[in-house]
Amino acid sequence: MLTPEQRRALVEAIDASAARARHNLSVISIYHLTPSQTETANQIRSFLRQAQATRDSDPEAARSLAERADLLSRDLLKSVQ
Repeated sequence: MLTPEQRRALVEAIDASAARARHNLSVISIYHLTPSQTETANQIRSFLRQAQATRDSDPEAARSLAERADLLSRDLLKSVQ
């Protein structure tokens, strides 16, 4: 069971990671992606959808998914620049 403060911190972490991942995807969208890069972008979107779907029922899992999306998006952005 999470305290209200813990839940708030998790939700803030989810929101911050998801926002960074979405921003990176937006920047990446101007590039022509290889099939592998396109698959990575799709995986990022999937992680973001899953994080959104689980944020209320399992905020710790949602944070993990959002963080994975953030990390993958940073790596993908570096690979296209």
